[in-house]
Amino acid sequence: MNITFEIKNYTTNSGKQAFSFGCSHCHSGYSHLTGFFYNSNLNKDNLEEALQVFVDSINANKEMELFSNPRTVKKIREHVCNCDPKIIDFEYLQAVKRAKEIRRRAMEIVENQKGQD
Repeated sequence: MNITFEIKNYTTNSGKQAFSFGCSHCHSGYSHLTGFFYNSNLNKDNLEEALQVFVDSINANKEMELFSNPRTVKKIREHVCNCDPKIIDFEYLQAVKRAKEIRRRAMEIVENQKGQD
């Protein structure tokens, strides 16, 4: 799990700066983390700094520093992925292998058609 944030170039309907959270390992998005962020004990005057502290705390499993209620920490851990980048996704590897084979065959067909013209 490696939660990251991205600040968007627009504001929300409430007038706040838009941002999003995601996992850089499995590319999952977490729209519900914005609510947890706004409920945290962080000073949100400097948004980028506060977001960085928030994701660093989640990635280091130190959410207790952000919230006074332990149930909130449990809820965060239930909402985020617990992916491990060291785990190999064999289905993905097989899909890549099949795609390369399809591409190779298609290129052979194109080369054969060029030779016939």
